Amino acid sequence: MMRPRNQPEILLKRADRSDLGALLGLIQRFAEESGEPGVALRDPIVLERALRHVVVYLTYFHDDATGYVLGIESLGGRGSATPHLPGYYLCDLYVTPSWRQHGLGKAMLSAMLQTPTSWGPTRFLRWETSTAPKAAEANGFYARIFPERHVGQPFVWTAPSGAADISPERYMAFRPRRLMTDRAWLSVEPAFATQGGQWFARLHELAGVREDVPQLLEAVASDGYAFLSMAESLDLPEGQAQTLIPGCDPLEEAQACLVVFPPPPEK
Repeated sequence: MMRPRNQPEILLKRADRSDLGALLGLIQRFAEESGEPGVALRDPIVLERALRHVVVYLTYFHDDATGYVLGIESLGGRGSATPHLPGYYLCDLYVTPSWRQHGLGKAMLSAMLQTPTSWGPTRFLRWETSTAPKAAEANGFYARIFPERHVGQPFVWTAPSGAADISPERYMAFRPRRLMTDRAWLSVEPAFATQGGQWFARLHELAGVREDVPQLLEAVASDGYAFLSMAESLDLPEGQAQTLIPGCDPLEEAQACLVVFPPPPEK
């Protein structure tokens, strides 16, 4: 339990099946406020399956859901520089307008950062945010609670039409998934978007001969990955995303952020 300033106690809890309706409602409100009401996840079956693989915390005031945070385990805080560092990719963070400025977002992020990954204690958090003027309030929030962070330019590669679909269960079996030729390889990790209920791949590491990259991308698409996203200055040498991965495009008015937390002191 927690008590925001000058407010009655509210409940912070990790989501389970009993929270599906409340969470779908918050996702829809988030999409409407973001100007994308038509692509929000609406299927409780997809969301229930996702809850087996993602970490979600919600806040309630009595029976009214007031906010949620959704993250997914991510291996490698800074691409190949830290290939074994466990942490979370922050997919969503939303607090209803009337409950902002009461510490709910910070409390939910704190709960996620205290949730160990399947590889070990949480060491980093990554997320993407808009640079548009309308996002100034949200960016100010991150700047206050995470003043030291790395920033990169997000890119996305979209698989050709007709790429295979993949189930969350099969998808999560690849943590990370490594694809190779004789001269090059890449590894990707799963991510999840509540906007459309899509599972997509996040680039973890890329190495080898450039001429082999198109073949690797074909393998990514045939294996069921519809999108491959990356934060260029965090995952690739700066300025090389578009030359290394043909067909990828920068996300306009977007930036990717990374915060690496020091290991806890030895007892």
